[in-house]
Amino acid sequence: MRDKKREILAGLLGLTMLLSACGQSGDPSQGSTANAPVAEIEGEVTSPDGRFRVETAGKTDTYVSGVLVPEFLRIVDTGTGETVWEEDGYAWQSVSWSQGEPALAAVAYGGRTWQAVTVVNPETGASWDFTLPDGSPIPEYTFLPEDWCRWVDDIHADITVGREDGKQPETFRCVFADPEGTLEGSSFLLTEEALPGTYDFDRDGTEETVYLQTLEGSDGFLCYQETGSQTIENGIEWTVALREGDETLWQREGFSTAHVGWGSLFTCQVDGQDYLLSYTPYMGQGWLFFQYQLFSLTEDGEPVMLAEESLNYNCNDNAGPEDRMDPAEMAAFLGRVHGYLENATLLLSTEGGAWHKPGSSGAEFWDDYAVFWNEDYGLYDESLTLEENLKNSWALRGNRGPEEAVFQT
Repeated sequence: MRDKKREILAGLLGLTMLLSACGQSGDPSQGSTANAPVAEIEGEVTSPDGRFRVETAGKTDTYVSGVLVPEFLRIVDTGTGETVWEEDGYAWQSVSWSQGEPALAAVAYGGRTWQAVTVVNPETGASWDFTLPDGSPIPEYTFLPEDWCRWVDDIHADITVGREDGKQPETFRCVFADPEGTLEGSSFLLTEEALPGTYDFDRDGTEETVYLQTLEGSDGFLCYQETGSQTIENGIEWTVALREGDETLWQREGFSTAHVGWGSLFTCQVDGQDYLLSYTPYMGQGWLFFQYQLFSLTEDGEPVMLAEESLNYNCNDNAGPEDRMDPAEMAAFLGRVHGYLENATLLLSTEGGAWHKPGSSGAEFWDDYAVFWNEDYGLYDESLTLEENLKNSWALRGNRGPEEAVFQT
């Protein structure tokens, strides 16, 4: 990357010399460019904790768009004066800091026809050069807007590429990990749409809007502060975000059609008030894990649980007595969650590895039943109770008749 940048600077210098030879003012020692200012850095140059500062050093003879190109662009430790990261200087440079510890610096720079972004961890000096999801750089003559970077949190940044007078702006969600002192990153095309309806999940009298965000990119990884790193298998993930005006009140990430990303989120009415209903009916590696959470939010976006339950059963033949399924308990659980679903509207579901369109009634959601009743383990018998159907399904799962099924004792 640095070699490519040097080639660009060499080209600019060659252009300057050509202009000078033609009698045009490209040499700062001649006429009006002698006192031209050195290109400054836009944005907040000092990290939020004051420990690091982005600065330029020296100046070259390269004159571009009314400014002289600095010799170096670097990040220094304000306590020791040590340079922790350094690059060649450019005709334009801007910086945006994350708020975490360590704070990451997103540094943008460029010339007349191109721009680029590098994200730096000043604690280690490690850096990652921003690319589009296919690995290519920002195209030539595609420029960054004034508000080109917005940090979502410590490890997620939204970088917007393309000004209104250039190509159609696109926003990319960048995510970062720092394994063993190196800085790794991935970018995903971010699109979003506002879903119908308004809500008041935090009970403050101000309406909230639900946004569905889609992240598309090549196979890579997404990083979540709560769950660590997660690999994308098909290059698409979804996030549900709740906003009051421009402020994000709450969001849930990590929905995908890969098994690890299966999940469902609904809005739900209880006693005339708005709630969120998160439901995960999960089956994997011979274990069954069903969980739902019904909650509102504080004004700070913290969940306030109205109801929460989870069941965990071992479906394998070697299950101990305490881990086997309790059909009565399972039936009661399903009855309660489907009672809430009767008054719910789907926001997003990836259950079964399929995309479920937002806006359908929660009363139409039966993907959890597919864990028990399908072509392998028999269909649901409407003439039997839910508990009896569960017993039959469990027996078939173990290749036993209903009278031979072994349940929790």
